[in-house]
Amino acid sequence: MPSTDSAEPRPGPGDDAPHDETPRDEAASAGADRLDIPAAWEAARTLFDATREFVASLFALARSELRLARVSWPLVFALLVVLVGLSLSLWASLIALIGWGLYLLTHSVGLALAALVGVHVVLLVVARLMLRRTARNMTMPATRDEMRHLFARARKHASKD
Repeated sequence: MPSTDSAEPRPGPGDDAPHDETPRDEAASAGADRLDIPAAWEAARTLFDATREFVASLFALARSELRLARVSWPLVFALLVVLVGLSLSLWASLIALIGWGLYLLTHSVGLALAALVGVHVVLLVVARLMLRRTARNMTMPATRDEMRHLFARARKHASKD
């Protein structure tokens, strides 16, 4: 018959948890919880070295990119001048072809020029409408409206409290 004055706890009838029969060695657990300082120092040093190399490489890449950009600016500027000039030349040639086609269609220089001016007016009106819509969209009206509603709901929620 087991004695009731035993120091070891006995599992109860509803206790299904496993019980450790051997007492824990406190000296071993204290050693396992202790941090290995030399290994941690080496890991920190390795991380620092890798970070320093990464930052140095990033700055070297940025310097190279800036040198490339500085050298490329004259070429970019020259190409922009060429593109603008060619675009204007193309536009003038296209207008001349459209005017010539309108002249052949109407057999009248006056009517051809009037039609050409009318086409330009329509294009200017369409461009202006598109510019106005784009300028309005750049003010982010949907975002501002959503923020206004969020703040209104927040004020309403705060006033209930």
